[in-house]
Amino acid sequence: MPAALGVAVLSNPPIMTLLAGRAYDQGADALTIIMVVGALFVSTNVMTQIIAAIRKTRVFLYSSVGSCSPTS
Repeated sequence: MPAALGVAVLSNPPIMTLLAGRAYDQGADALTIIMVVGALFVSTNVMTQIIAAIRKTRVFLYSSVGSCSPTS
């Protein structure tokens, strides 16, 4: 997670130029979005394990039902 957020913060030209060259600087915004969403998914998995470990099953149940509910 820290690496994903670090890349997201630095993804405006420095990382893109370093990794792929100036031709791919336009992809910096996409890289930022991908890294932030990836960090959110990782933190969700970690939080699920923490909730299960401290036996707060009610919180786990609510979060699972909330994530499965349709948004539209």
